Amino acid sequence: MRLVLLAAFLSTFSLSLKAQKKGSLELSISGGLAVPLGKFSSTDQNDPKAGFANTGYGITINYSYFINSVASIEAMVLGNSNPINRKTLADQFSKTNFNILSSSITYYPNWQIEKANWRSAAVLAGLGSQWTMPDEGWRFKVKAMAGYIYVNSPEFKAESKTDTSYAFFNQKDSDGRGFAFGFGGTAVKDLSKRFAIGIDLFKLYTQQITFKQVSSNFGGTTGGLVVPGLYDISNSKGPSFIGAFTIDQKQDFDIFTLQLKLILKL
Repeated sequence: MRLVLLAAFLSTFSLSLKAQKKGSLELSISGGLAVPLGKFSSTDQNDPKAGFANTGYGITINYSYFINSVASIEAMVLGNSNPINRKTLADQFSKTNFNILSSSITYYPNWQIEKANWRSAAVLAGLGSQWTMPDEGWRFKVKAMAGYIYVNSPEFKAESKTDTSYAFFNQKDSDGRGFAFGFGGTAVKDLSKRFAIGIDLFKLYTQQITFKQVSSNFGGTTGGLVVPGLYDISNSKGPSFIGAFTIDQKQDFDIFTLQLKLILKL
């Protein structure tokens, strides 16, 4: 019985080795969900590395050169966009004392935050390996990659408006760069000698990325509004306040993508 199973395995393995010829090329484009993980998705306002990132979308272009019927050299260019979690950020702003120039605690409700996104682009290279189910036309591929990533932090504006108060908070964007690493797998269904489709899973993570000179400014009214409906810090019955600060922000960037893939066999 063991010999029969061994013979069956070797037969399947030998057929899988014929699935890709040495020197074969594949070019693919894929798109789908980009899900933030870890610190990148954290909404803990007490954590300086909390990214407040929501699920977004990503696009990937992948190039495969098969060294032999199993192993391949991989090259990848990808881009992701992840919106900030505006609802959670607004809720936390409502519980934050913005009037730091006063000894009294002042909260401002009803924050409205403009749409803003984390944007990233990476160039990666690495190695892949695949095995096949030739009778079913399926191939399964894994890969490990490393490379360089560029990340743009979100620029956003936030305002709090009520019948008796006004406050604002603005943050400028900044650019960060660093090394990136990733691993993933793909299930591929061969449609013809030229085309295939697939489902791609990939986890991308980085070393800590530093965004230098991230500047923010804020301000607000106290004691009510002189002219109702005029939202400006100069329209304050009491002393208005304004402040600004600039920091170097450190961020862990960790993301998981789930994408549909279209493959062209060259």
